[in-house]
Amino acid sequence: MTIILATGNKHKIREFEAMLGDTDAQVYAYEEILESLEIVESGASFSENATLKVKAIYQALYAKYIQDSQNTESRLTQNTQTQGQGVNTDFANSQNLAYSAMYPLKAPLAIIAEDSGLCVPALNGEPGIYSARYASFKHFNTHLDSAQSQELPTMSLNTSHIAHNSTDSENLQCLIEHIAPFAPTPAFFTAHIALIFVESLPLPPIEQCYIECFEGRLEGIAISEARGTEGFGYDPIFVPLDLNPHKQTLAEFTPSAKNAISHRKRAISACLKYLHL
Repeated sequence: MTIILATGNKHKIREFEAMLGDTDAQVYAYEEILESLEIVESGASFSENATLKVKAIYQALYAKYIQDSQNTESRLTQNTQTQGQGVNTDFANSQNLAYSAMYPLKAPLAIIAEDSGLCVPALNGEPGIYSARYASFKHFNTHLDSAQSQELPTMSLNTSHIAHNSTDSENLQCLIEHIAPFAPTPAFFTAHIALIFVESLPLPPIEQCYIECFEGRLEGIAISEARGTEGFGYDPIFVPLDLNPHKQTLAEFTPSAKNAISHRKRAISACLKYLHL
């Protein structure tokens, strides 16, 4: 089986590759096959955003597959016409197959996209689906509230930057400032995986694909003082409740210890069970 990870996040790719290491699947980040895509996460939920991502990557993959198939067929035809002219057609045909970016991909094929984040009930679920761009989101809302209080027109406010991620440090500092009055406070990490599974080639169009979704969740406590240097995102202020006798933050866990209990691990485990891996 070939698994394609529909994410460009290097931290997530590293964690997924570690979690999938015990399977016999060939694992690729989508950028090893396709050019990088900018996908606007406009969904109202984690599962909607994961679905948007997996659809976008699959459609780009399908277009590349069709293009490569046509190019390879054209070259095979040209090579056939050169038979009898002293051309090594076996070598030429192998070169044509290698030309296709899809050549390493063996069916069955699984395309996996994920959307995840931290939810703090005391903040009405924030950062939630805005976890990767929380600082930008709060910055915009501050300007929006100011404009409304002064009865200024709000349509002129630039919302484009909300679609772009803030840095981990910006998001972390922003959340620390907002949870300070409540901390320590209950919180949970959640991961939603959207899967498109293709049992055999050729790839079907997206309209013929079924999307399966899986969720993983990790309960814990959010604190207002960052601790630890491992992990990424909000890991330094999240203390898991499960299997954590020393009350460490996720950033104080070793990568392997984190991967054993994380929300992402729980979601991918459900997905792998579905795939019989």
